Amino acid sequence: MINIETMYDEIIAESYDSDQFQLLTKARNIVLKQIQENNLGNFESIIDLAVGTGEILLELQKLYPQAKFYGIDISKKMIDIAKTKMEITAFHDDVKNIKNYVDDNSFDLVLIHFILSYVDTEKIIADAASILRQGGICSIATSTYDSFKVMQGLAQNFMASEDIKSLAKVPENPNALTELLEKAGFAILAKNILAEKVRFADFAELYNWGTKSGWLTQYFTKVTDEQAAMLSTTNGIFPLEDEFQGTILLLKKL
Repeated sequence: MINIETMYDEIIAESYDSDQFQLLTKARNIVLKQIQENNLGNFESIIDLAVGTGEILLELQKLYPQAKFYGIDISKKMIDIAKTKMEITAFHDDVKNIKNYVDDNSFDLVLIHFILSYVDTEKIIADAASILRQGGICSIATSTYDSFKVMQGLAQNFMASEDIKSLAKVPENPNALTELLEKAGFAILAKNILAEKVRFADFAELYNWGTKSGWLTQYFTKVTDEQAAMLSTTNGIFPLEDEFQGTILLLKKL
């Protein structure tokens, strides 16, 4: 299977900001609203543990122009795009290695946005807690297995349930995530669920969005030509309507 770095460098990076259904944009807006409504004071140091193309840091820079901004991403192409937008210290590496680059108790705000598909959730939460200062803030935005129920059902026609979940390691549901966070020593300041409908007229539209947006790329790299043909021609599948659900949490390190 094509690796994650190659997927983002060669397939996703250039189209990532197009955000066809505005899922990323709407999630960012909720994140920013949570931060602004909780009167958290000034942040001097902010790190994004999946910096991507830098869009959320760019918005935070408007709120906290005095802050220093950091990020890590497995995709060099995504980092290069982020650096065209703002000044940022960025590390090109797997986020599991973040503690090779930064010190414990060194950040006021840590962002963990739409990366839980690819990482060990408990480890990234523990690392976030470690690099945050006492009383520091963590923002998490993620899908769970409450998302894309229709497409999960379709995938089971050609992939075992355990294989589906091995390709996206997101939490089972929002409650499972909050339990992990509380166990790790975080207090929940705000919690929102973003629910958005998506619709695809045919398989070509689904495939184009699924691969170039990053939401389903790891699945489509496993789909054979024969399976794609089956999905394209089977009656009753398209138009396909489904629902994305994002869990967005604002947390404080106790």
